[in-house]
Amino acid sequence: MRFLIIIAALVILAPLADAQTHSQLSRIDACEDRDPGDIAPFLMECESHAGYRVMIAASEHSARLSYGDNGVVEQFEQSPEIGGLFTTLGPVIEWRHRDGEAAPFANIVRWRGIMQGYDEDTGQMTAEETVVSNILVVSALDNEDAVSACHVAYIDAAEIPGANEIAHEVAERYVPGFRCGISEIMVMDLFSAAGLGLID
Repeated sequence: MRFLIIIAALVILAPLADAQTHSQLSRIDACEDRDPGDIAPFLMECESHAGYRVMIAASEHSARLSYGDNGVVEQFEQSPEIGGLFTTLGPVIEWRHRDGEAAPFANIVRWRGIMQGYDEDTGQMTAEETVVSNILVVSALDNEDAVSACHVAYIDAAEIPGANEIAHEVAERYVPGFRCGISEIMVMDLFSAAGLGLID
């Protein structure tokens, strides 16, 4: 019951975007190594966008993203429930802009959980890979905040048809009123997307 009440409140209170929006893309498949210090086993810097530096903290099996210069470590602590043995990101970041504004207000990145194949006869891992989860992560951006970015929504792209368009709508509706560290991250499946009126 509490879940339904939260959804209803979001439908009532969520602001609708007045300005027209558009997307710009950058890539995160050609990054340069940086000194990780104590942050992670590996640290990489990728193509920046409109003043937002993009960093990836990675280990043997997982990866996390940060945007901008503020609260990088706090951003690396954010992650959806992915599952699988490995996490893959991207390969692109979709930056959402309001028309006429240089700085993006949100971005969208695809996170995948990957399970590697296993040969029971040999006891060895194989090259075969299976995608076990496919999540679009919508983040709010503000380079003036103590933390430049935070996750707003996790959208199950494997379950929800038209997940990319829904991610755009979520960014426009919910990012303007989202408060990093205070607002609750939306975890969206087919049922909750329908409850919010995002799909028929």
